[in-house]
Amino acid sequence: GVVTGANADDTTVRVLQTIYLAASGNLTMTADAATPNADMFTLGQTGVELARFRFQADAAEANTVSQVITTFQHRELGGDVSTNSITGTWRSLKVYEAESGALLGTAATLATANNTVHPYATFAGLSWTIPKNGAKTLVVKADLSPFDDGGVPSSTWRVELRENYTSNSASAQADEAVAARGAGSGSDITGSTLDIGAGTDVDVRGSVMDVFKSKLTVAHASDS
Repeated sequence: GVVTGANADDTTVRVLQTIYLAASGNLTMTADAATPNADMFTLGQTGVELARFRFQADAAEANTVSQVITTFQHRELGGDVSTNSITGTWRSLKVYEAESGALLGTAATLATANNTVHPYATFAGLSWTIPKNGAKTLVVKADLSPFDDGGVPSSTWRVELRENYTSNSASAQADEAVAARGAGSGSDITGSTLDIGAGTDVDVRGSVMDVFKSKLTVAHASDS
């Protein structure tokens, strides 16, 4: 003290905020609760919605998604998974942000050269930001080719985000379905910081969709 000369030091331990430093953020993709249920479509339909995927960033930083690759898993109608690539059935594949309705990037086509698993569509050159500690939803839509233009009826499909879109092996991080970078850290979000599926990496799937050449619709007559 200036007058008393007594020691005025405060030796009490004050507990302040704890600060955690992360090398980069984390991005998790899951099937959105509003993803369409299983449905039937006919060749020639346009703008059909096939799946919704939720992208969740953690509290460390925002993430910018630059590429999304959607796999079109083809099944024989009512049967086992087929690696046969009927790429002509789908065209003008597009992805949208559900919250704003904005088209992300440009329309894509299924890869004409099939890989060891299933055909896929690449949406590159994106700049889609998932906010820190927030989430956004990706909507996948497509047109069906008419029968006379290569559309194949009696086929079953399911859209997926795969941990490895070129094979059934879970070892190739270079083949992850999503490419992203931390907005603050500048680090690539990959491997352990990119979770396709909640928790451990598992393929994230939309509902099964059947495609037919035509569909019979029955309704009450106006005079019934």
